Amino acid sequence: MEDIGSRAELSADVAILGGGASGALLAIHLLRAASSPLRIVLLERKEKLGRGWAYGTRWPVHRLNVPAVRMGALLEKPDDFCEWLVVRGVELAVRPGDFVPRRLFGQYLEDRLNDAERAASQRGVLLSRVREEAVNLVPLVSGNLVRLQNGETISARYVVFATGLLPPAPLPGCEACPASLYLGNPWLAWDEYKEIARRERVLAVGTGLTFLDAINVLAFLGFKGMVYGVSPRRLLPEPYIYKEEMPPRAQTISSFASVRALTRQFREAVSAGTEAQDWVQAFRPLVPGVWQRLSLEEKARFMRHVRPFWNSLRHRCPPEDLALLKNWMANGKCQLVAARLRGLKPCRDRVEALLELPGGKKSRCLLIPSSTAQARGLCGKTPGNLSGMFCSSEAWPRPVRWAWGSRRGLWAN
Repeated sequence: MEDIGSRAELSADVAILGGGASGALLAIHLLRAASSPLRIVLLERKEKLGRGWAYGTRWPVHRLNVPAVRMGALLEKPDDFCEWLVVRGVELAVRPGDFVPRRLFGQYLEDRLNDAERAASQRGVLLSRVREEAVNLVPLVSGNLVRLQNGETISARYVVFATGLLPPAPLPGCEACPASLYLGNPWLAWDEYKEIARRERVLAVGTGLTFLDAINVLAFLGFKGMVYGVSPRRLLPEPYIYKEEMPPRAQTISSFASVRALTRQFREAVSAGTEAQDWVQAFRPLVPGVWQRLSLEEKARFMRHVRPFWNSLRHRCPPEDLALLKNWMANGKCQLVAARLRGLKPCRDRVEALLELPGGKKSRCLLIPSSTAQARGLCGKTPGNLSGMFCSSEAWPRPVRWAWGSRRGLWAN
């Protein structure tokens, strides 16, 4: 590993901005695949690589939402993660269908990155790890210049954005709520959860995977109160039902020319007896190609009408997580509310939540005493460390919020 020390500029063939799971995986495969000298820079402000928010969790009750046997980082060794778990002494992972703690996968990725780096150095393929934050990107004639927060720069032929999940967008009125009553980013909360667990009522905005994560942590901490989960459709993630055989691949990309064609084929398949999760699993390899072929209008239509249902089927959960939530609902510890949150208003040790119910009706919910946990990952804003990169005319967010592009053809996905 090269230490850049006080050098004013570091040059590289590839600069990877973000050292979470996607950044670490890309670095692993570049290190393994390169047969001639290559310089890679992996930029990550945190000490540990391969984690990100998902795999950097400290809570043992945060499990992978995919069985361990489906989580290998190496295509030629699909059981690699399970083998690593056996070496590490986590015996339960040898059974098919087990959902292991997420933090183990982060450790696995870091180990495999270290292995790939050692093997690649003998071929002149070098990895430099830089603990800094990128604040600007300047396209050049012969490459790109990445400016760091400390004033240094990295010149790179190719730049890859591996920024992972964006932070949740602030809820309306949250700026007036004290930290003891509002948890804006549940993925970074540790001590805050302990405070929330002492409350009598908690309002969670969103009922997806992060909502289930919050329920698991509250149960782990012995929470005795009531949780209200607010979302427009009250959709919950579907359970991941493990099957030894993977479903056959879906049809060609050309058969999904519109959102209507996509939903029609899904309904026809389910009506013919195909399980919904099998259809989604078979369709997954086609997703990038289908998305790129859709027009902007079709993408917007998908985001408005299909995305919530797609998320429920695509981002499934361990069956035991859903069972815990349903047990809480059956015992009156959790209630799902079909509504949109329109505002928050603190009142001493209380929070007043303005909810928009179906049909446009308004309702005020007073939580006494309360905490409001935002259990939803929105893509409504550009993260702070990237904002400077999109102030110029050379790079900008794409209209449908799922990726970024550049007029110079920079790979920024």
